Amino acid sequence: MLKLYRDEACTEEFTSGDPDVASGAVEENETFVDEKAIYLKSDDPNLTYENISIEKLSDEIAPGVILEYAPDVGGSAGGYSETYEPSDGAYTNAHKLWRRVTSENVAEPFKREDVKHRVKSDNYIA
Repeated sequence: MLKLYRDEACTEEFTSGDPDVASGAVEENETFVDEKAIYLKSDDPNLTYENISIEKLSDEIAPGVILEYAPDVGGSAGGYSETYEPSDGAYTNAHKLWRRVTSENVAEPFKREDVKHRVKSDNYIA
């Protein structure tokens, strides 16, 4: 199964009990942006994956919060979109990508936003 992690060593998985978190200070009526690298990796070396897509769990994100993904291009984020579709493969090594959380015209302070991702794929025995 493909999973998302906080770290390149893929030891800190995002789970429902320990989700990805966007937090930071922003002035009223300003735009909040939290961008960070995350990592995709398979937990089963016997599988390969096709038709991979990563997107937000739409009913788990607060209204007005935008979650986007981008490929890693030389250590920086490439072009962002709401769905990230990496190439087919085994993903036995960590695959770096970027996620950005944006909330425009913040009207009220908030401490954090739990970010929940959905990873979909077709799995095959390698």
